[in-house]
Amino acid sequence: MWAAGVTAPAEVAGWQLPQGPGRRILTGPDLRVLGQERIFALGDVALIEDQPLPQLAQPALQTGRHAARQIQRLAAGQPTAAFQYHDKGIMATIGRRSAVVQLPRRLRIRGTLAWLAWLALHLVTLLGHRNRMSAMLNLSWRYLTWGHGGGVIAGDDPPPFLVDGPLPVGSDRGHGTVPSRA
Repeated sequence: MWAAGVTAPAEVAGWQLPQGPGRRILTGPDLRVLGQERIFALGDVALIEDQPLPQLAQPALQTGRHAARQIQRLAAGQPTAAFQYHDKGIMATIGRRSAVVQLPRRLRIRGTLAWLAWLALHLVTLLGHRNRMSAMLNLSWRYLTWGHGGGVIAGDDPPPFLVDGPLPVGSDRGHGTVPSRA
């Protein structure tokens, strides 16, 4: 069992499992690897030939549950069933009090309402009251202490280096290089 990443690791090439685009492992409709009876691929690494899935959490969770049920069916001597993905939609925060939500049937919400929906869903899906309270306190603190300035991606420009004396105003000669000393 291997459970990480969005592509099969390089070591899997030695197993000679069929791979598709992006080194994803090709499976049949029941998530068994093509040509294999006892190997399942699921989540981001699986590529169902007739049903390509987005590499997101919901397909990974659903394929995991489905594979577990199929293993139980095989152990009981029953035939496997094809996997059917149920799109529950997509949510993403894009800023303070701003998010985008796309639900099935093309229903889209954006802005503060979408952000509140994202927040509520994430709090509700956490296990245990203690985790919910901890997450709510952490998110509240982050919300209240959010910086009002722009985010800096890179540091300040380095001071200009001296190359044969001071640089004229507006010159970039020697900028970003270390002068050699002879």
